[in-house]
Amino acid sequence: CIFTLPHEYLALWRYNEALFTRLLFRASQESLLELLADRKYGSIKPGLLMTLHTWGRRLNLHPHIHCLVTAGGVTGSKEWRAVGEYLLPGKVLMQLYRGKVQAFLKSALEQGELVLPPGFSEHAFFGLRRSLFKKPWSVRIEERYEHGKGVMFYLARYCRGGPLNPEQLKRWSGSRVEMSYFDHRKKRAATQWL
Repeated sequence: CIFTLPHEYLALWRYNEALFTRLLFRASQESLLELLADRKYGSIKPGLLMTLHTWGRRLNLHPHIHCLVTAGGVTGSKEWRAVGEYLLPGKVLMQLYRGKVQAFLKSALEQGELVLPPGFSEHAFFGLRRSLFKKPWSVRIEERYEHGKGVMFYLARYCRGGPLNPEQLKRWSGSRVEMSYFDHRKKRAATQWL
């Protein structure tokens, strides 16, 4: 599962990286655990492995949490139960996650933990917050993998190696660098100058 922070919150992220990191992990984890504990969705406690990525393929600021979720979990009687073909309804997971992030941000502001950027008032914060309740957030549930080893390697590569493979660096002009990346929308390699 991938839980993304809407880009409208990026200005706040820049002033509150540690706070946002904590609340994104908490909102993602609580959303998965609460829904999967519900009788409607399996009454289980799954295993989770979570990692934070703060960049996109083009090295742009793009905070999101990757969660590797077991295809089942432990019941109240300590027995393993598989979840079947589908983990959870995506829309339900998105709405719960969005509500949690929004509640955590409101609480952080009220407790004086959220730093607002210069020129950004509380009134502006609450206006932005209201507008983001009306918008769907990007929460993806990927297809089930037959084995988690490949996904573990994918996540570990980001933790160990960082956002850029040296092979992506193509040219240096003295003031800019050309890099390649995979454009996932067009499904092909592309380049850009930074």
